[in-house]
Amino acid sequence: MAGEMKKKAATEKKKAKQTDPKAKKKKKAKNPNGKKRPPTAFFLFMDDFRKSFKEVNPDCKSVATVAKEGGEKWKSLSDDEKKVYTDRAAELKTEYQKASEAENEQDDNDSTERPRMNQLKMMSRMKQMIHLREIKEEKDDMIDEEVRGRNGR
Repeated sequence: MAGEMKKKAATEKKKAKQTDPKAKKKKKAKNPNGKKRPPTAFFLFMDDFRKSFKEVNPDCKSVATVAKEGGEKWKSLSDDEKKVYTDRAAELKTEYQKASEAENEQDDNDSTERPRMNQLKMMSRMKQMIHLREIKEEKDDMIDEEVRGRNGR
């Protein structure tokens, strides 16, 4: 008896989970004109490595081979050799952060204007809806008059 109760409770929980899908978080809309994130030290290294690898191996067309060789070369580099790329990546990152902060400030300034625009759009839509409702009522009245005229004959 107790075992059946537990089974029923478990199946009810499963059904509840199936019928109530988890609410998905909405992603923040990306600015299509926004800057890309800066490359990491490894990707800066890979840009240089690809060029040198193509010069040495012009017949190699495999992206996987280039990536594999590049990864092995990166692992074999000393910290001093990597420092060139890490310093450049740090510079690019600070530039990106400054640019994104400036963009965010501009967005904050623009956001004060948005509620007013939304309000104007909403008012315009309401006017359109009222106009359409008036037209519909006029047509309904005309139909009612026509029906009454037919019935009065």
